[in-house]
Amino acid sequence: MEWGSRAGWLLDVARKRGNAIPSAILNKPKLLDDVIEAWEAYDLLGSCRQYGYGIPQPFLLSEISTYINLFNIKGDLDKFIQYVKFLDTIYLEKVTKK
Repeated sequence: MEWGSRAGWLLDVARKRGNAIPSAILNKPKLLDDVIEAWEAYDLLGSCRQYGYGIPQPFLLSEISTYINLFNIKGDLDKFIQYVKFLDTIYLEKVTKK
């Protein structure tokens, strides 16, 4: 989560400099499809997060439900919601510690 979007760039830099490729890139875990689907939901919902007194608020269940209906998410919806809420909780814990 910290530099996942820059992993390709970090790999290129390591190769160009002749450095060892970081083990975090070499041992990058393979995400399951349902986790990827939840990550995509988390990513989109995060872009329209509500704030109260400058503090980020947790995703509303109604927002997750709207996402499920809008993108026609199928399968175990309880698990999907749990994944999205879990990702949201990690984010909120991180930003509120600063």
